[in-house]
Amino acid sequence: MRLIVNTSSLFAGGGVQVALSFLEECKLYTENEYYVFVCTSINDQIDVSSYPDNFKFYLIERKNNVIKNILFLQKILSKLEKEINPDCVFTIFGPSYWTPKKPHLLGFATGHYIYPESPFFQKISAFDRIKWELKKRLHLFFYKRNAQFFHIETHDAKKRLAPFLGASPNNIFVVSNTYSPFFNYPLKKENILRDKRENTIRFLILSAYYSHKNLDILNKVIPILREKGIDNVEFVTTLSREVYEEKFTEDAKCYMYNIGPVLAKDCPKLYSECDFLFLPTLIECFSANYPEAMKMNKPILTSDLPFARGLCEDAALYFDSDNPEDISLKIINIIGDRQLQEKLVENGKRRLKDFLTAKERAGEYLKICRQISLK
Repeated sequence: MRLIVNTSSLFAGGGVQVALSFLEECKLYTENEYYVFVCTSINDQIDVSSYPDNFKFYLIERKNNVIKNILFLQKILSKLEKEINPDCVFTIFGPSYWTPKKPHLLGFATGHYIYPESPFFQKISAFDRIKWELKKRLHLFFYKRNAQFFHIETHDAKKRLAPFLGASPNNIFVVSNTYSPFFNYPLKKENILRDKRENTIRFLILSAYYSHKNLDILNKVIPILREKGIDNVEFVTTLSREVYEEKFTEDAKCYMYNIGPVLAKDCPKLYSECDFLFLPTLIECFSANYPEAMKMNKPILTSDLPFARGLCEDAALYFDSDNPEDISLKIINIIGDRQLQEKLVENGKRRLKDFLTAKERAGEYLKICRQISLK
């Protein structure tokens, strides 16, 4: 199969991790030819020379202006498709802003559009709600125009996506997210984090800054922890320096350790140097943080929302993501309860078996592409 793998619409976050993992696993499926459209974020993290001869890479650099970027993508990607003449096109996550002539599998991962009941929309301003509504309508136009086949990461999301797109459920495929193959490699010896102070407990927040990630809640949680006499907690963040300085109070920073963005290959080591995963998100279709933490035997503290419970089940301690008092109490609860920590880790090991491996996920994507290429 001649397959175009389109990552040109990706910028940061989980989509980049999925793309990197998929490309790595495709090395094992040698019967295909891969023509990979890479965004800058992907290009910066892969070694093209490590890929065999059945891979060919094309760097697609985004334009700063939205309209110029859409027009640019439509022109350059159509030109490349004509030259390559693939059997199928696979866009990791959309919208792609481009309608291929060949069968097109397009990923969907924007929970904002299919979970309107999320507390996220109660927290943002009326102006921001209007912006999200306009963005949703624009993206809906392109999703419906750009593809006939879609993939999404949970069955609950599929039930919501079909009516949103007006698409047949038969054309929507569920392929679970998972941890990347980097989590199967031996850990590197050099530490990423500074040495711990004695008795310090580290909560990892492995995320770029997006408003729906709810990271600002730390500005309210940390003072409560301090009032309750908890002084040995450290929240490890992976934010840009500019965002870190702008979004967090000086009081909050006393309990935070920001190391800046990290490469996908360094994530397993980062987990190993922390004690818990902390994810106060308000809305997701899926988060690979959950299976990653399970793989690394780390207890999970996360938002008490349907998508989180659907993914973690009994392998997490849940809190009200809009209630800093409840979050603080759950943090105090888990750091003082070794038995609870061990129970969550064991439950996570069992739950992890329900997720695909990175190789299995790649195989599912390729099977779907092969299937739709025959239609």
